[in-house]
Amino acid sequence: MFKRFSTLIIIVLVLLGGCESQHGSVQKIQSKPPGMDLPHEAFPINHEIMDHAVIFSSKSYIQSLDASFKKSGFGDLTSLDYHGGKIMERSEYIKVDVPKLIKEGYTYESSLYHYNDDKNEFELIKKLILDKTKHRYGYLKLLDDQNKAYYMKSVLINPDDKVEETSYSRIFVPYKYENYRIDVDKDVYYPSETVKVSTTNLGTDYMTTGIGGHLEKWTGSEWKEFKYSDADGPVTLVEIMMPPNGAYTTTIPVKMLTPGFYRMTSIRGNRRIGASFEVKEAKTRE
Repeated sequence: MFKRFSTLIIIVLVLLGGCESQHGSVQKIQSKPPGMDLPHEAFPINHEIMDHAVIFSSKSYIQSLDASFKKSGFGDLTSLDYHGGKIMERSEYIKVDVPKLIKEGYTYESSLYHYNDDKNEFELIKKLILDKTKHRYGYLKLLDDQNKAYYMKSVLINPDDKVEETSYSRIFVPYKYENYRIDVDKDVYYPSETVKVSTTNLGTDYMTTGIGGHLEKWTGSEWKEFKYSDADGPVTLVEIMMPPNGAYTTTIPVKMLTPGFYRMTSIRGNRRIGASFEVKEAKTRE
C-alpha cells in the first residue's frame, strides 16, 4: 500500500515537472508585436475603373489601337515603338512647333484623333495648320475627360500640295487612380536566406516608388527605421518608375539583419501599408 502511494506521488511529481518544462518553453516563444498585420494593399481594387482603364503600357493594347487607326485610313504606326506614348492631363494643351528647316511656301498640318470606345474607332476632333512666316507654333487642346487615347498625325506639305514628311505620336490621359501593394515571400527567415520584397502598381498611371528606405524593426516598445549595409556601404533609397500592373522586387540578405521582427512599409497620404516578417537565429541540429 505504501509502495503504491509512493509510486503515485512520484508520477504526480514527474507530471508536474513536465508541465513546468512545457510552460517554460511556451514563455520563450516571442509573441508578435502590434503593427505586424498592416494591410498589403492601399485600397481594395476598384474594378469599375481598372476593368475599363486605358492600358497604355500594354503592347497588345497599343497594337490594337494602331490597327484601328490604320483601318480608319488615318495612317500606319507599325514602325513606331509602342513605348512612344506620352502621358498628359485632361484639358491640357499640346504645343505644336513648325520644323526649324521648313521652306517658304510649305505648310505643317497637325491632326488630333480621339479613340471612340463606343464605336471602337478613331475620330478626327481638331486640326492645326502652320507655316514658316505667319504661324510658327500653335496649340491643340485635349478633351476634358480622363481615360482617353489620342493619336496625332503631323505632315509637312510642299507648295505642290504633296506630303514630304509624316510623323505620329500617341497621347494618353489615364484615370487618376493610385493603388499598390507590398509583399514579402516568407514569414520567417534565417541568416543564410534572402528577403524578397515585391512592390506592385495596382493603379492606372505610372508610380514612383522608393526601394530600400522603409524597413522598420520592433525595438520591444516601438517600430524604428532599421538601416542596414552591404559590401558597398549603407543601402540608400532608390526611386523607380513602374507602369500599371508593373512590379519591382528588391532583395535583402538576412545576414545584414539581426534577429527580431521587421516590416517593410510605405505611406501614401494617411494610408500605411506593409509586409512583415521575422528573422530568427541560425537553425541548430537537434
